[in-house]
Formats: sequence, C-alpha cells, structure tokens
Amino acid sequence: MKQRVSEFLVDLSSDLPSAVVEADTGEGLGVKTFSLSVPIESTIDEAGELAVTLPHGRLATGFDAPHGRLRVSFVRSEAE
Repeated sequence: MKQRVSEFLVDLSSDLPSAVVEADTGEGLGVKTFSLSVPIESTIDEAGELAVTLPHGRLATGFDAPHGRLRVSFVRSEAE
C-alpha cells in the first residue's frame, strides 16, 4: 500500500533503534544519527501528493517504471 511521503518517513523513524543495553552489565550504546538509502516505488495520489512504497520484488522489466531512491538522515535531539 502506498503512503504519503510524510507518513512513510514517520513509519521509518518509529522503527529505528534508540539504544541497545546489555542486560548483564547495564552498559549501552545509543544511536544519535541514522542514515538510510532505500529504493522506492512512487506515484502522485488523488490529492496531488507524492505517495511511496518499498518495491514489491527484485525483478524489473523494461515495461516497469524504474525505482526511485529515497535518502534520508534522522538525528535525535538531546531531549530524546
């Protein structure tokens, strides 16, 4: 199902890890910056906004529109 770009980015960011903590020692590793580059299929929806989804497969034919690429970086603020 295709989503508006804003919804797609919210879904991507909510799945990113914030930290990993070792249960035995309590030591952890936080993630402050996360960069992604993912292939996307895109169309313009009925409202005239860009709608995207991840590709459904790896097979590409000469009849299909080429995949686009979304490059995004997420940076966590100190308050998070």
